[in-house]
Amino acid sequence: VFAGINIDDDGSFNVNIQPNDGTAAENEAVLVDGMRVGAPYGITANLWDRTVTTGDDITFIGTGLKAIQTIEMVDVNNTVLSPQVQLVLDPLGTPGVTVTDTLIHIDTSIAQFTDVNGSDSNNSTTYRRFRLSSETQNPARGSGNQAVTRNVVTTSAIDGQRFLVGRPPVISGMAVIHPTTGIRTGDMNWNRDANATTTDSNMTVLGYGLVMMNRIEMLDGQGSVVSSSSDVLLPVPAGHAGIAGVDFNGTNLAVDWTDWVDLNSSIWVTDGPLLDSSVAASRRIRITTPWGSVTSDDNASGAFTFTADPDLQGNDTNSSITGTLVATYGGGGFNAIDRYDFNTTNPTTPNYLNVSTPGTWQDLVINGANFLSISRIGFSDEGNMVTSTDNDSFEVDLDPRNPPAGITFAADGTRITITGSYLWQNAIAWLGAHAGRTDAFLYLHTINSTGPDSVASRLDDNQTAVQTPLLRIDSSWNDNNP
Repeated sequence: VFAGINIDDDGSFNVNIQPNDGTAAENEAVLVDGMRVGAPYGITANLWDRTVTTGDDITFIGTGLKAIQTIEMVDVNNTVLSPQVQLVLDPLGTPGVTVTDTLIHIDTSIAQFTDVNGSDSNNSTTYRRFRLSSETQNPARGSGNQAVTRNVVTTSAIDGQRFLVGRPPVISGMAVIHPTTGIRTGDMNWNRDANATTTDSNMTVLGYGLVMMNRIEMLDGQGSVVSSSSDVLLPVPAGHAGIAGVDFNGTNLAVDWTDWVDLNSSIWVTDGPLLDSSVAASRRIRITTPWGSVTSDDNASGAFTFTADPDLQGNDTNSSITGTLVATYGGGGFNAIDRYDFNTTNPTTPNYLNVSTPGTWQDLVINGANFLSISRIGFSDEGNMVTSTDNDSFEVDLDPRNPPAGITFAADGTRITITGSYLWQNAIAWLGAHAGRTDAFLYLHTINSTGPDSVASRLDDNQTAVQTPLLRIDSSWNDNNP
């Protein structure tokens, strides 16, 4: 209402009160609602998914909220972020934002804060809060203008109102990194070995929303957990910084990822042998954060083998010809000294080819560790490699978890059992073709060492596959030594 003459009315004006929490005390604060609580993850703050697709809609509750012009995210100390993360409201209406005197509701699938992508928390104590600012009015007051500015209001910094910002994790690519050169190997064969002559390799994981990971799981090719005891839990609040073998290397907004994480196989130092698999694309990983979980793709960029060099019982775990004779070999056909007889018969009548009585076949056992990493077994003799022209030798490609009949692997990868019947049917020349021999041994190949004459593997650091000690094949031992 104006009294007098020559007054220039320049338009409408607001009569909104100072925004406050709506209580009798009219505290200069508002509540924010709509976020999930972080307590299940050991986090003393709420969790806000700020993305368009899965984001949490948020609501500010108070009084006098029609006066609000700008909503800005700040740190827990009310310090402005750089760059600023804010949402400016249009007085004529902002798509995705509902404003009344007592609430402001933001639909994150429609309305997004500027530069919010760079606001994600990188640890469990990088808390955020909101600051809400009102418009500034310049109403006519007779002879001049008087600036009327309402005070800003903030959400609380206490648990239940402060929050962490993030997004559901995404894996955009993976690569095995050479242990010494630090470059990509070009394959997806992840070696977990770490003895004196072999350095375990890293798996680089590229993606988004990975920095707050709190669980890493090894899965099979179908996406099922291999061993529940092998889950790697990252402690709160340290997260990835709290466990050796998990290295977060920063961000790069110029390409198709923002997060780079290096996983060293040593994080599975206890359960590694249970996770080994030599079959291509038979392992994947799942990464979990407070905002969700993601499984690596079932393709060449997300599935891999996970192996280690076979170690033979009684060996030093480092040389290419390993194990001691007595400790490495076992089974009913091994005499616990130096020789193997594949069949037992009536000791008074030599009849080592008693094929008509299958129960008389004697097993040959190989003792050691990491045998679930094996992809091929070669049966050879001293000085001879397993080749297509070597009539004394034989080799078989296999999956230790689904081996051919006559060969079995212990569930923990510490033993291979080969029946005498299998050897007689498939490797009779290696057995000495009825006459026996003194120079038999086995080659144990992983996916990274495809042959005894192969060039040193990038990952195994072995010029040959692991070789068992020389063994005598004596087809009459059991006949003559009851």
